[in-house]
Amino acid sequence: MTADNHGPPLIRKLTIKGFKSIALLIGFKFESLNVVIGANGAGKSNLIGFLRMLSEMSNRRLQGFVVKHGPVDGFFFGGPSETKVIEAVIESTSLRYRFRLETTSDEKLIVRSEYVAPVSSVASNKISEWTYESLIGEPANWHDAAKSSLSDALASDVIALTRIRVYHFHDTSHTAGMRRKSGIAQNEELQYDAGNLAAFLYFLRTEHSHVFELIVSTVRRIAPYLDTIQFNHFLHGGGGDEGQIQLIWKQHGSSYRFTAGHLSDGTIRFLCLATALLQPSPPSVIVLDEPELGLHPEAISLLGGLIRSASKRMQVIVATQSPTMLSQFDAEDVITIDHEQGCSRFRRLDVAQLEQWLQEYTLGEAWQKGLVNAEIQSPPAPVGQQSEGN
Repeated sequence: MTADNHGPPLIRKLTIKGFKSIALLIGFKFESLNVVIGANGAGKSNLIGFLRMLSEMSNRRLQGFVVKHGPVDGFFFGGPSETKVIEAVIESTSLRYRFRLETTSDEKLIVRSEYVAPVSSVASNKISEWTYESLIGEPANWHDAAKSSLSDALASDVIALTRIRVYHFHDTSHTAGMRRKSGIAQNEELQYDAGNLAAFLYFLRTEHSHVFELIVSTVRRIAPYLDTIQFNHFLHGGGGDEGQIQLIWKQHGSSYRFTAGHLSDGTIRFLCLATALLQPSPPSVIVLDEPELGLHPEAISLLGGLIRSASKRMQVIVATQSPTMLSQFDAEDVITIDHEQGCSRFRRLDVAQLEQWLQEYTLGEAWQKGLVNAEIQSPPAPVGQQSEGN
């Protein structure tokens, strides 16, 4: 597999201290495409959880995140009696953003402090302290020193930090939002669970018809029976309500109009994934947790191509447990997470040592055979190394 030319990643280096099983991760390097593998309980979901928290924080929804994903004590490595503070540093091409979180007596997370600085600078400028919500996405409310340091390059990356999206398309039940009508005005962006799929696709058909047609033609490759995707518009009277939109579709050779409720689980999940990866104004970072669930191997192969292509326009972080999915990528793309000495340890694969095995097996087959593990990787360097004895 030949490597694609990726764009610059928003998250170039990541430091996390004390978040769930991630006791200490220092300056770990992320690329434009990152495929995360590891055994159950190794910490993949905790990395996804941290990125989800970062996304919610940057959009002033930290307390909502705590309510939904708490209790708060569970965010701290070993609990708050062992870990008093969660710390993190996110480095982009131009920006270094650092924050510290503590718990409160009423079981909330509070932003103890947050700082920004150019990556070339040793000094940092404080944005805020002792706030229940982060101010990273609101430069107008920063402390004066931080505000005055905001160059165009930093401002661009600050905006990008508010555009990290973690998608979760696992719920394909008949009551899932992706199968139902949605408010036609709910089309600014694809929601994390595709709950506004109908409205967003309708917006694409209206404003970006070429992208809409690309999405439909891509889905046809795994569902050749699909002829067209259309929409029913339900108007509501009064109050300026634009009404609701419903996704309907036809199959080849039939005039019957099906609703999204008639799409198979795999087809509608793939439709959501294709929409997320092909959208014309993508997030700065897309995070996908086990996107292969419920997909046929041929669909997984096509999804791998979509992910590789998307990583040229945005940073993509994918967690997977599928050997078929893993085989769609190069060894250079892979991050392994292992649970060692009570905490999560992150590593990149040693490509040179893997090379002999990859002449005989795909990357996924090598992983299945236990060849992709700590024994064939270089010893971890200080960068990205976790603390001992936790």
